[in-house]
Amino acid sequence: MTKCKGCGVTLQNIDENGIGYSEKLTNKLCERCFKIIHYNYHDEGKYINNIDICNGINQRDAFNFFMCDIFSLNKSTIELYEKIHDPKIFVLTKADIIPINISYEKLVSRIKNSYNLDNVILCSIKNNVGLDDIRHLINEHKNVLFCGPTSSGKSSLINFLFDYELTTSVYKNTTQEFITLETDGVTLVDAPGFICDVITNKSRLIVPKTMIINKEYELVIGDVVVSFDREVHITLFFPKVIEIITRKKRENLANCLEIKSYQDMTIKNIGFIYFKNECKVYIDNIDDIFIRDSVVGGS
Repeated sequence: MTKCKGCGVTLQNIDENGIGYSEKLTNKLCERCFKIIHYNYHDEGKYINNIDICNGINQRDAFNFFMCDIFSLNKSTIELYEKIHDPKIFVLTKADIIPINISYEKLVSRIKNSYNLDNVILCSIKNNVGLDDIRHLINEHKNVLFCGPTSSGKSSLINFLFDYELTTSVYKNTTQEFITLETDGVTLVDAPGFICDVITNKSRLIVPKTMIINKEYELVIGDVVVSFDREVHITLFFPKVIEIITRKKRENLANCLEIKSYQDMTIKNIGFIYFKNECKVYIDNIDDIFIRDSVVGGS
């Protein structure tokens, strides 16, 4: 069976609307990958269950690079990381989107403390951060696997390090099956991304915004509404594509969360709010809302 070099699916030339269709089975890419690469085509492909991805990872007896950007860094992502049984390391990708006034060293230390992680590598292809550490681990273990939430940069890193042409895009589910590659005595596996809600926009640079919100006002972040029991001094860490407004209170927000000093509240895998002081937060929907010790501020 011939596999698509871009996403890993088995090529077929029977069903034009099916997964893996290619007019010629001798082609390197399925039609979906060809359109993604050349026309910025948006097709999420087949649904892949997170449990099936975990099982596939644990069956391969490899050293795992678990890759995640700061937008997807939350409790649910760490729970996926903890389900991987083989030796692993947590890699925070796309360091270039992190504001320049945040110390990389302090960020790594706080992430380790907040999520009880033994080791964290901060990585950026654009800024050449962490790549030597990753190369060293690849050469040490020889059999390695790249996994993590969808759109975390797994395939992009493999392409950069080894000059491959795996299909990449800003949309989720680009990699459809486990892809095994051999190079210079090293076996590389690119896993499909774990499914989570992420921003599918190229302009994901974090734009910090410090605000003082009176308790008579509420904050609207995308489709999330929050208010506070007192005047609060907060810093928002969201990409500029997210609409953020303040308005007079007009919602009845039933859910209440207790925030301590120097904590973050992450929202829907799209960003987070840093609280310098304790307060109560009232919110319309607590699904995908997580509280953590801050990764950007504190003593």
